[in-house]
Amino acid sequence: MPPVALCSSRNHDRLILRWYDYTGIAVYRREAVKWKGNAEAVLLHERVSRHQVFWQKREQGYPLVGFRLRDFFFSRTFDAAMPLLSRGQRITPELISTDEYMADYERMYQDNLRIGQEAFWTAEPFTGIPWIEGMLGCDIYSSEESFWAKSFASDPQALEPLKLESDNPWLMKFNEFTSQLTELSDGRFPLGQPVLRGPSDTLGAMLGQDNLVYCLYDYPEVMKKLALTVTNAFLHVISSFLATVPEFLGGYCMGFYPIWTPEKCVWFQEDLSALCSPSLYREFFLLCDEKICRAYPFSLVHLHPASLFILDDLLRIDDLKAIEINKDVGGPSVREMMSVFRRIMEKKSLVIWGDLDEEDIKTIRDNLPCRGIFLNIVAPSVSRAKKLNAYVRKVYGY
Repeated sequence: MPPVALCSSRNHDRLILRWYDYTGIAVYRREAVKWKGNAEAVLLHERVSRHQVFWQKREQGYPLVGFRLRDFFFSRTFDAAMPLLSRGQRITPELISTDEYMADYERMYQDNLRIGQEAFWTAEPFTGIPWIEGMLGCDIYSSEESFWAKSFASDPQALEPLKLESDNPWLMKFNEFTSQLTELSDGRFPLGQPVLRGPSDTLGAMLGQDNLVYCLYDYPEVMKKLALTVTNAFLHVISSFLATVPEFLGGYCMGFYPIWTPEKCVWFQEDLSALCSPSLYREFFLLCDEKICRAYPFSLVHLHPASLFILDDLLRIDDLKAIEINKDVGGPSVREMMSVFRRIMEKKSLVIWGDLDEEDIKTIRDNLPCRGIFLNIVAPSVSRAKKLNAYVRKVYGY
């Protein structure tokens, strides 16, 4: 396949036609990406091809790399959110003006272009909000660093019947973000799924984390039913979202994890599985996770080291395509997780997420094969991200 370079907006119509001729993929609109004052052009077909190779788990010269700028507290990356965070208050959808957030998205997009990464920066409906929890009845509050959901039931029987209506205020605000981001993008960048918590996390938010495990023992049949209801609500939100967002370069992007997929995709998390035993996870939540993975051709699960005891169960889900492991503050280190990474790479694609530094990158180069691996690095600034991006290529000999 000959190279296709998007060099300037002046030539975008001709280049879109060339892109379609070489790939058979229809482009929604042009992506005018400029590096170094437009002196270097992004070869879009090569970027997409590298993402395809990631999913195919074939050898590459160096890993895919993507960046999330600033810090681990995602809400603080939005200047528009700071007044809500500084006050510490109950947050309702009416307090969030989507218009005020668009300048933040544009800034993030432009900052990520300056990095020169092969990942596709992806806009998500404000990822700081606990969307699913709010849609299912939790009051949302702000703190200095983030937004959180307050539990509202001690007895799971009080949650029945649990329904998500189309006129739900939090769902409508979610859809409002989606609509405005589609307009802002104008085909320049993809839209993807924000953090939407999985069944165990959502039930823990509604019932209280301490109370969750007691409810699993005391009300097993009710909790199984609720877990599936929450899963269906999660999938309903994803289905509505994916029906609305435009394709990007003939595919989609995960969101939060800026990975391009040739077909529709979903990702999920089960952070509160850390409170369960392996048997409790299998009894109450494994079927839910299998259902999520079956829903779309490409799926990814986010996992903290504290939940690695469910890894074997996840590896047995045939429809699950990728597993993301956090490098968490406080450990374990990247080096200490090498055996876990190798187990994952035998069956799935691997995403490593966190504030990876040069030592981590070299450790990965020295100990892992370069196939089906994506480094999603949290960096405090564009300059630091550019330095790490260049180091990846240098240490891998590119």
